[in-house]
Amino acid sequence: MDINKLLGDIRSHYDYQFSQKRITMDFKPAADLPKVNLDPVRFSQVLTNILDNAFRHTSEGGLVSIITQQMEDKIQITIQDNGEGVQADEATHLFDRFYRADESRTRDEGGSGLGLAIARSIIDMHKGRIWAESEKGKGFKLVIQLPGMA
Repeated sequence: MDINKLLGDIRSHYDYQFSQKRITMDFKPAADLPKVNLDPVRFSQVLTNILDNAFRHTSEGGLVSIITQQMEDKIQITIQDNGEGVQADEATHLFDRFYRADESRTRDEGGSGLGLAIARSIIDMHKGRIWAESEKGKGFKLVIQLPGMA
């Protein structure tokens, strides 16, 4: 699968929603990436969960960046927003089932706390890695690394 094409298709799905909130979605695909062996339906589930979170936590007029690049024999996808972010120590727990960085949010406002746990299990099935980096008040970065095909 061509990861840039999949990301471009998913991005176009969000164009209207992001433009309504005046959030810029900046997509920087690396040229000549090798194909990736993945289940496009499951991987799309991961990406939509991440973009839903970015949309929810980025203020009007904000920015969400999607960057692909090759890192040795891996394909790396970085999705970063300039939203509220979380404490650095909370970022490691975001992949725990039912964990919420903001306990005051209700399920009506933000889901069940399972999205990133499911994303991690899907990435694990693809023999990849996923992690988050954040600092409260300075945005949120999520990184996915997948093995590229030779």
